[in-house]
Amino acid sequence: MNGLEIYGAYENGDLIGVIATRSEGSSIVLFFVHGKYQRKGIGRKLFEVVLKK
Repeated sequence: MNGLEIYGAYENGDLIGVIATRSEGSSIVLFFVHGKYQRKGIGRKLFEVVLKK
């Protein structure tokens, strides 16, 4: 896991989404949002956080 940056989205302490990058953010290696929470903008927000970095 060396070199990975991992960001999570939580609701009430539960992990509901994850995005992980490597190579200083130039490659996305993991991107997941729990099915129950899809189409609510969570994935977009995770992606925006990575873009800002």
